Amino acid sequence: MKSNSKMARIIKPILFILILGMLILFVQGKAFKISDVRSYQTFKGFYAEDRDSLDMVYIGQSNVYPFWSGPLAWEDYGITSYPLAIGALPARSVKYMVEEGLKTQSKAIYLINLNSFTDIYFDVSHLHNVVDYMKMSGTKVRMINDLYPYLKDQECSRMEFFFPIIRFHPGWNEVTESSFEFGYNGLKGGSIYTNYLETIEDVSSIYRPTDARVELSEEQQEVFSDLLDYLDANDVKVLFVTVPQAIQDESVVGQLNTAKDLAASRGYDVLDMEGKLGEIGLDTKTDFYNNQHLNVHGSIKFTDYLAKFLVEKYGLKDKRNEDGYTDWEDAASGYHDIIDGYALDMEYPSESRDYSLQAPKILHLVETGQSFYLGWERVDGASGYSVYRKYIGNDFTNSVDSASKWEKVVEVKSDVDYYVDEGLELFGIYSYRVVPFRESAGGMNSGRVYGLFDYVGKQGITRIDPPKILDFETTQEGNTITWEPIEGVDGYAVVRRIDGQTFVNIAQVSEDVTSYTDAFYQKDVSYTYSVAGYIKVGDSVEDWRYGYYDQNGPRYEGGER
Repeated sequence: MKSNSKMARIIKPILFILILGMLILFVQGKAFKISDVRSYQTFKGFYAEDRDSLDMVYIGQSNVYPFWSGPLAWEDYGITSYPLAIGALPARSVKYMVEEGLKTQSKAIYLINLNSFTDIYFDVSHLHNVVDYMKMSGTKVRMINDLYPYLKDQECSRMEFFFPIIRFHPGWNEVTESSFEFGYNGLKGGSIYTNYLETIEDVSSIYRPTDARVELSEEQQEVFSDLLDYLDANDVKVLFVTVPQAIQDESVVGQLNTAKDLAASRGYDVLDMEGKLGEIGLDTKTDFYNNQHLNVHGSIKFTDYLAKFLVEKYGLKDKRNEDGYTDWEDAASGYHDIIDGYALDMEYPSESRDYSLQAPKILHLVETGQSFYLGWERVDGASGYSVYRKYIGNDFTNSVDSASKWEKVVEVKSDVDYYVDEGLELFGIYSYRVVPFRESAGGMNSGRVYGLFDYVGKQGITRIDPPKILDFETTQEGNTITWEPIEGVDGYAVVRRIDGQTFVNIAQVSEDVTSYTDAFYQKDVSYTYSVAGYIKVGDSVEDWRYGYYDQNGPRYEGGER
């Protein structure tokens, strides 16, 4: 009995510690590992892939995932890939990322972004973004122990990289039920963050490719050589790549050139895309969201170029007609549900593009009631133009349709430079783009290629048509304007413009009033009058939505009255 009692006293605290440890790991894994959503998605998605199911694993920093789109590479080429990439990934951790990938994807080609080695500095948050989302293993332990000494000047403890819950201690009291609801989005690493989708930045003035070679620092050489030694020892199939970035410091590009030479001298394949803007089809004025990252338009072009290269060089098999890849089909479909609100259907595949066909300049988008008159400048070499429209939302209800996609509404021949889009929703917000295309001798849609277009386009809001003016009369009492009633309005605004000035609102009348007398008078001064209908959104005048008024309404020419 005493022996059993003694054993129980020993076992109970051990069990308590084990249960407590498991509880801590559970809470840590669920509530305290979502500080970097993209890093979470990266590892969660990669670990979800079946063993040896990937053709390619792409390793690097944030200059990977806004460039490469796995869902689009699958859709156009039937190859499976995953960007095992982390923002500001420390160069010293690249070796360990390859090691982690090889555990389940030993047959894949490993693309390694050389751009990751131009700056080997990293801080506490950079290392957390990697290890917080990795599974516990010898690889993770070695990475932490290898990289931690380089953080000696920063405030952190080694243990916080093994147990991130320590780092998040101040946030414990903020844990709610929603903290446990985070999950993988199933998009195979496809980027969906706001800057990538929405932002366009002209980086042409700072894009400076160079063939110069700049020596790597002793520390850079040590880190890169260590990686190459690891790859040699493990016989990893590797393609080193550089990507287009607008780097102001030409010496950084020179370091990339030196790194390329070093990798090639060790017998590794190297693809330099830094200087291949023309071949890829990238435009430094439109295809970046900042100097180091492509936007969705640039990503489509880059993915097509690189996917085609991988298929041709390594003979990757098209798996689109094979069983067992429904998750890839779902990823491509889900990705399009998001990016089709920003990119046009003709942007992919890139075989349908002709970047020598210039973008038509949209001259005007004139709102005419519930219609738009869209006009553009013709471009040389175009066989015709495709007009795309996107519904943004309703200005009357203050609603936004976040799921709205770009749709082609009309195609016109080369001698047409306008389109009238009629019958639109009242107070609807619409955006337009005009894309030129060229046809081959085969006729409509045979051998068609599309040119450049203005990603920003033009946007406008439909409004109430102006009422028809029935009569205008000048008497001793003033100027009286009479108009035809409009169905469905809550009232009318009468406006007046003194020559040389702008229209001002001089009266608000109810929906059952169809005339107004203006007693305002200045001798020898001319005025123009007009009327607009309005609809009440709220009680405040600021909330009302006004229709259009005819700027060429009736005039009072001045003189004695």
